[in-house]
Amino acid sequence: METILSDFKKPVSKLKSGITLIFLVDDHPVFLEILKGDLLSLPNTEIMTFNSGEDCLKHMYLNPSLVVLDYDLSGVDETPNLMNGVQVLKKIKKTHPKTEVVMLSGWDNVAVATTSIKLGAFDYVVKNEHALLNVRNKIKNIFRKFRIMKQLREERIAKWVISGIFGICLIFSFFADKIIN
Repeated sequence: METILSDFKKPVSKLKSGITLIFLVDDHPVFLEILKGDLLSLPNTEIMTFNSGEDCLKHMYLNPSLVVLDYDLSGVDETPNLMNGVQVLKKIKKTHPKTEVVMLSGWDNVAVATTSIKLGAFDYVVKNEHALLNVRNKIKNIFRKFRIMKQLREERIAKWVISGIFGICLIFSFFADKIIN
């Protein structure tokens, strides 16, 4: 079975069940490849990389669970009119509110971090010597959140099923009692 390929220019097919799709978006190809290489060891994941927010948004139909998004997406050649990370974040959250986004920035700027989180980012990571470890830890926290949410959904469904069975038993016993008497 064909799987999602890292290079978005190649054909793409549906993900296998149980696979988490992660988008990495950064305009610096070296950092993007280092980040991708670091995350390839994560179990049950497929990773796609994009060098602009616009390219990422074109592929959101694939419903990634997680996007690691650079704040400053000015392009290697300083291409004019490219969206920055906050603009991309807004569009992602508008069309795919359940997709988690981790913002990356070379700037340790509290205002940008606060704005990103207010707009729906899961967290904000500064590109420094600890960036790869911090991104990996944020992703692990997001995976933990996904597991907890899945458990809660399953528990809620189990409660509804048990309540339904109990209700049916009560109704059956009521009518059985009426028929016997």
